[in-house]
Amino acid sequence: MTVNSKVSSLFQESTSFLQRQLEQLENEYIARLKEHEKDDIILPEYDRFWAIKNSKNTSVLAEGDKRLERILYTLDQFGYERSADQVNFNLKMVYAVLPQIYGDEDWPIHAQRVLTKLNIRKICNRIAFFCPRRFGKTTSVCLFCGTMLLNAPGSEIATFSIAGRTSGFLMERMVEMISNIPEMQSRVVKFTKEEIWLCRDPLPVGCNYNSIEAKKRRNLKTTSKFFALPSNPKTLRGTNARIIILEEANYINQKILYEIVAPLLLMKDAVIIAITSPSDDATQMAQQMLKKLPSTDE
Repeated sequence: MTVNSKVSSLFQESTSFLQRQLEQLENEYIARLKEHEKDDIILPEYDRFWAIKNSKNTSVLAEGDKRLERILYTLDQFGYERSADQVNFNLKMVYAVLPQIYGDEDWPIHAQRVLTKLNIRKICNRIAFFCPRRFGKTTSVCLFCGTMLLNAPGSEIATFSIAGRTSGFLMERMVEMISNIPEMQSRVVKFTKEEIWLCRDPLPVGCNYNSIEAKKRRNLKTTSKFFALPSNPKTLRGTNARIIILEEANYINQKILYEIVAPLLLMKDAVIIAITSPSDDATQMAQQMLKKLPSTDE
């Protein structure tokens, strides 16, 4: 065998090996893409509600872009006319959970593009709204929670309140919002005085949240969960959520912050949203919110 023939043989072998590797990568990519599309499937009956679903917007480069559009659209579909302040509150909340909206796989790829498009310098996942009563804080929180449950499969949201009466009010408001959207009602798989769970796809006709089918779907990764919990450290251990909301944070039991909330913040991309009203006897929470960062004076 001549030198030229040996070189030609080695070249053919290398080419064949690279071709097989490329085919394997392509097959893996197609399989992963199909699995990703399967996780985000939307049934045809949702076309009326998902008005943005078939948008021809060329800036939609990831599933997270579609989810973000749906979230911003859904915020105005619950039957509430939001004030300018409430619109601003909701935008801050949505921007804080962008990594969760896009997902662990897509966010590192699209983060810079999304932040530039939305004119965001950095993700702030520790936010507080410190404003007077009757300012629309609680309503904004409920709108945000309902929207995330509906549009971001697998969301886990826990709200901590100062008393059972306050958490009960939050749950009543959430139920009121769900009743305004029929598509949302058909996806409830668990409902108690402290919890609402929504599956990704609607339940079959005739099934409710106590049916066997609903109980099966409670364990799916795509099932979203909302918890409205009173401020009782003895009964809150074991609570899991990546979005933590403190209702009237100025008055929250400090044990809740240190024993329940702090461990939850160790979860990846965990977000804490604190809403509260000013008071004369400012607690540690209020003092922290009023502090300015020494480096930025923010």
